[in-house]
Amino acid sequence: MSVDLTLEALSDDLMSVVDEHIEQRLGRPISALRDEAATAVTPDPETVRVVREYTELAAAEKAVEAREEELFALIVASPGVFTDEHLAAAQAVNNAVTYRDARVATVLHAVLLHPLDPQAPARSAQAAAKARPHQATSTRSTSTSPTTPSAATPTGPSARRR
Repeated sequence: MSVDLTLEALSDDLMSVVDEHIEQRLGRPISALRDEAATAVTPDPETVRVVREYTELAAAEKAVEAREEELFALIVASPGVFTDEHLAAAQAVNNAVTYRDARVATVLHAVLLHPLDPQAPARSAQAAAKARPHQATSTRSTSTSPTTPSAATPTGPSARRR
């Protein structure tokens, strides 16, 4: 069994995992969400958000690939030598990966809160409210207790001066 560990394969894996997650949670692939956001007269703002965040993730993934290729080129050009230029390129890869990972979290968060997701917190709260029998609203007593100052009794700094 052979495992493809090229940079392109790893990148494809990340994006395919995110794609699968979107399709699983929202019941439609990202391409359908893109089409809806682009062609709908009044697109759903949450769909637009998922598409926007996904687009930013794809750009961040391309930036990671570019930084990795730059680092790889430096390593191949001078094997066995590690200079400040190598360190800077490695740090650029690290920064790009950190940004990309934040984009992944943002996409997954947008998908999690999307109203098409039947498991979204807003949907769960609505379903729970519908499942509960209507409860009478509680009435509070409007009388004042002896420990509660009445509206006629002045309180605060001005009352202490008297």
